Formats: sequence, structure tokens, C-alpha cells
Amino acid sequence: MLSLTLKSSTAPAEKIAASLALGLQHHQASRLAEAESCYREILELEPQHPDALHLLGVIAQQVGHYDLAIQLICSAIQRNPRSADYHNNLANTYSLRGDLPAAIESYRRAIALDRNHIDALHSLANALVDQGQLDEAESCFRRVLQLEPNHAQALYNLGNAKVKQADLPAAISYYRQALELQPNCPEFHFNLAHALQKSGSLADATDAYKRTLALAPDDSEANYNLGVLLLKQSQLSAAAEAFRRAIALKPNYPEALSNLAAVLQELEDFSGAGELLHQALALNPELPEAHSNLGGNLWRQGELTAALESCHRAIVLRPSLAEAHSNLGHILSDQGDLDGALDCYDQALALKRDASTSATNGASPWKRGDLLNAFHSSQQNARAAESTTAAYRRALALKSDSAEILYYVGLAHLLRGDFATGWQNYEYRWHTRILRKAKRDFPQPLWRGEPLEGARILLHAEQGIGDTMQFARYIPLVAARNASVIFEVQPELRSLFAGIEGASQVITRGNSLPAFELHSPLISLPLAFRTDLATIPANIPYLRPNPAAVQKFSQQLQGGGLRVGLVWSGNPQHVRDPQRSLTLAQLQSLTEVHRTTFYSLQKGPAASQILDMPVEMNLIDLAPQLSDFADTAAVLANLDLVISVDTAVAHLAGALGKPVWILLTHAPDWRWLLNREDSPWYPTARLFRQPAPGDWSAVIAQVANELEQLAFIPSQAKRSASREALIT
Repeated sequence: MLSLTLKSSTAPAEKIAASLALGLQHHQASRLAEAESCYREILELEPQHPDALHLLGVIAQQVGHYDLAIQLICSAIQRNPRSADYHNNLANTYSLRGDLPAAIESYRRAIALDRNHIDALHSLANALVDQGQLDEAESCFRRVLQLEPNHAQALYNLGNAKVKQADLPAAISYYRQALELQPNCPEFHFNLAHALQKSGSLADATDAYKRTLALAPDDSEANYNLGVLLLKQSQLSAAAEAFRRAIALKPNYPEALSNLAAVLQELEDFSGAGELLHQALALNPELPEAHSNLGGNLWRQGELTAALESCHRAIVLRPSLAEAHSNLGHILSDQGDLDGALDCYDQALALKRDASTSATNGASPWKRGDLLNAFHSSQQNARAAESTTAAYRRALALKSDSAEILYYVGLAHLLRGDFATGWQNYEYRWHTRILRKAKRDFPQPLWRGEPLEGARILLHAEQGIGDTMQFARYIPLVAARNASVIFEVQPELRSLFAGIEGASQVITRGNSLPAFELHSPLISLPLAFRTDLATIPANIPYLRPNPAAVQKFSQQLQGGGLRVGLVWSGNPQHVRDPQRSLTLAQLQSLTEVHRTTFYSLQKGPAASQILDMPVEMNLIDLAPQLSDFADTAAVLANLDLVISVDTAVAHLAGALGKPVWILLTHAPDWRWLLNREDSPWYPTARLFRQPAPGDWSAVIAQVANELEQLAFIPSQAKRSASREALIT
């Protein structure tokens, strides 16, 4: 604000007074050239006129000639050292030039001359905030508000100071008071949104950003930060729209391109995400988030070497980027380096913890328009030497998005057979972006293994078909605890599970639920029973096909030789499907083994691959006759062997006690463990593993060799004996 003090003159007083009045009129109307002309006329009459020198200095300041402005205002102060306004405008000039110590000194002189000078008090407070002198700044703001309680800008800036002091409730209160006075100020709404976001009030912060954009729709940074919040809340479509608006307003916006790519990755548009990330890196090759996101994108597509390079680059650029360490952990896990993966997860959790602590202590300055950078601006090398389990617990308490990493920590422990830690951390699955929407929120309590005493308990399927088949084995164990078990399953499994032991009632998901007192997702049951490798329930078979359906299919499966079911592709919606599925063409060599008859059990889009194979191929397509998994179970009962990638059919064969050969990636799903050919979950299963990531040819060659040996035994009895030998 322009501060003015007028002094009378002894040289032609009337002429000077008229010129000064006219100059001020022009000055206040922003006609600076005309105002300057008036002030120079005064100096021609009185060369040392302090007001004219001061006002010329103000004009020089306004047009960016700071050195000249300082010279002129200092000359005015020499003639009139008692003017608080002169000192205040000199301080403003120093501040604009970036010399905060000099500005603070001049503001203090202005206040010493006029302790109620609101402009000097307010400006001094802001300068002290910039210098980190927050307590004194707060005192100045409070003095301003004593003098002018409705000073909206002082309330707003006091809110900013409180953010830096990590007093978020006070900051939010001051922002709201400022908005009561100026409800249409987008800047106030913007910083309120920031404080709400830092306090964890994501929904309220989202609303505040939306109000910002209602007032300033062309604010690219508000659109960007709104996208960040929406992404954190898994509102993917809305987040994508916000990032696209930010990019439309600011086309060369690499951060927005990178985050839009992160949204597309969550939507499994890996190609579109990769294209955006390359655009972001073309604009800014040094953007660590883009390198990290590219690493995650490549990892999801199984391109581990390139993914590793991207994550390493991100960490070199910003060692404190937790997501890069987390993505590196995923890659190392897929490469079989579980110890390295857990180290990466531990580092990511420590960084997130430190970021939370730093934000709480106000040590990390926040700059408008870059919430992600503020989130990752924690001090480096603060990793605590402590129990990793304790670190994980504290990390989750401090930052909810640590749960995603804790979930992967659980997967790593399960994969290497450490079930005690694995089951505990697997419970964090409900906080991950993939599974949080699948969580069932019932008013009835979750069962954790306590005595049931005749209670009615709902056991509900939670993830894929194969998961339901695998963990249905716990139903008789729950019933044995003196419980009445209600079992809710996917529609495709209703017939298969109709008579499962231990369930008093089997219902289809989507139908009305009967009354119950407790509930549990199926994959929480191992934790409730404290299952370890030695106590996995393996009372096989625990699923049984319908005898009439078995008889029906037995009349169709009369072919000679070894009867083998074949499944080469899983659920195309599964995030790891590109890695764990095959094409039928890759398995063609198996169907050429003599004394075998192959039956396709493949369902879904991959079933059409049969149309591209030679007509004389040794493969009979049964899929059109399989209306649900009860039909598939009846077919399996008539087969000698099932060969499958990691699919629901593999689980079904194992639950039925049928011999099943399961083809696994180098880094398999956790349930198949490591470095073993058998499965404690399914005693009749044999596991064939990739020796290196992506090496299916070695797996298929091994399976073909084993199949030839099995098929060579001519009699059914000998084949059965051979199967028993293979699975024991």
C-alpha cells in the first residue's frame, strides 16, 4: 500500500502545493508519468523537497527501479527522518529487491516512529515469517488485529504462519475467519485447502479446492492439487479430469502429466500412462516422480530391467522419494530378491514417517502448487535403527498411505513362508487402492478367533474365484468352533459350494443376508486360526462334484490315453495377468505328446485362440459345455491330469484332490511360496516355475518331458500309480 506524508514548503508554497496535489491525483489513478512530471516540477522549485523525493522514489519502486527508489527515499529521510511512511516505503523497496534484513530494519524504524502503523506492522510480520522468525511475526499480526480486527489479509497471513508452526487447527481457523470477511478470495480458499489436506481432512480439502476453482477456474495449480487429492481418495475419473484441466491450462506441465499417468496406471491403461510419462520426461528429464511412475508402469508390464533403471534414476534425483523405493521393492520382489525388497519397503516407510514428522514439526516449507514436493521434502538419512515391525506400526499411524507398502511387506513375508508376520500385514489390504473399495463394512464385529459360543457368523468371499476356492477349507474349522456358518459366494460358485461341509447356509453375493452376529472375509481366517506352514488345513478333498454331472461327462470323455485338461490364461482383469498367462500357441507342443488327449477348459476371451490353431490339433474344446464351476468340477473328476497357469481351475483341481500341474512365473503369487515343487495348500499339485523372469520356454519343455514320461505308461493303473509317485 502507498504510504504518504505531506509536508509544507517554504519555496513558492502555492505552486508547490498545487503541483503536489495534482501529482498525488495522477499517482493514485496510476498515471505515473504525469505524477512524475508534477514531482519534478516541485524539485525544480525546491530541490530537497522531502515529499517530492519520497514520491518519486515510490514511482521508481513501482516500475522496478529499486536502486533509484532507495536512493530517492533515503534522500527524503535525510530531510525528514521522523516520517514513518518514508521508512515503511523504504522497507517495501528493500523487500521487493530481496533484501529482507534491510527491510525488517526499516519496518522497525517505521513502527518505532508510529507504533500503530498497520501497514508497517503487517509487512514486518510477513518479512519475519519469510525469515523464519515465527513467534515475533505472530506478535505483529496480533497487534495488527488489535488495531483492525477485520483485517482479512492479516488473518490469512497469520494462518500461513500457523501452518509453518505446524498448528494446523489454528491455521484453519484463521483462514476461515479471513474467508468470512472476503469469501470470494480464491487464494484464501487455496491455502485453506492445503491446511485441511495436511491435517488429513481430505474430503474438506477437496471441497475447498473446488471452491477455489469456482472462483478461479483457470488456476492450473488448483486443478493440479485437486487432482492430487482425488487420486489419494481413489476418485480416479475425477482425478484424471482435474489433471487434464491443469494440462489444458498449462500444456508444458510435467508434474500433471506424471500424475495423470499414475491415474491411468490405476485404471490399467499402461500404454496411455507410458506415453504421458515419456512426455513428462521430455519436458523435464530430472523429474523424479515421473521416473518413479515409469518404473511402476514398467514393473506392472513385466519389463523388470527397464523398470529397475527408472527407479534407480528417481532415487538418484531424489533419495527421499518414498514411492521410488516402494516401486524398487516390487521389482526386486519379482526378481526373487525378497531381502532387498523388504529393505526397500523399510526405507520407503521410514521416509514416509519422516515426511509426516517433518510436516508436523513445520520443518518442511510448502510452496503453492506442489503438494507432492512438500510431501516428499523430508530430511534424508533419518532412518531409525529399530525393529522393522515397530517402524511399520508407527508409519501407519503417522501416514495412512503407508498401508500400501505394509500390504506388500505382508506379501513378501507370506511368499517366503513367514506366515506370522505375513497374515498380520495382509490385513492392510483394505487400505490399498486396489482393494479398499471391496471392503465390506458391517455393523457386526469382525471375528478374530475368539470363542463363538453358538454365534451365527457370515464368511464372505472377498477377491477372486480362486481365493474363494482356496480358503473355503476353513469353513469346517469355523463350524467346529460351535458356530452356525453362513457362507456368501460369487454367483459362479453357488452350485459348486451348495453342499460344502460346515456351512449351514450358502448364499449368493448380492442377495439379502440373513441375521448374523459376527463376520469375516475368507482370507482373514488364516490370521484368526494363526495358521503357519505346519498347520495349513489340507483335508483334501473338501470340494466334491455332483455325481450325476460326473456321470454325464464320463460318457463324453472316452478318448484313449492320458486325459489332460488344459487352461492357459487367467482373468484378463487381474493386474498380473500379462505375466502369469500364456497363449495356446505356446502350449501347442504339449498337445503333440503321444498317447494323450487334451481337453480345453479355457473360458473367457482367451478361449477364442482355439480358432487360430491347426484344425488337426489334439485338443477338444469343452468350454461351451461349462456353465459354471460345478460343471468344471464334474469334468475334472473324469480327467487324469490338469495343466494350468495360476487360475481358478488350478485351485479347483487342488481342492478336488485331482493331480494338477501349475505353471508359475519366476515371481509367483505368495500362496505358491518359493523354491519348491509341491504346495502345502494342495497335496496333489506339482509346481513348474520359470527359472528366470519371462522364461516360459524352459517351463514348457520341462512339462513336455514329464508328460511324455507319464503318458508312456500304457495302463490306467500304472498311470495312476505314476501320478501318486509324482505327487508324494
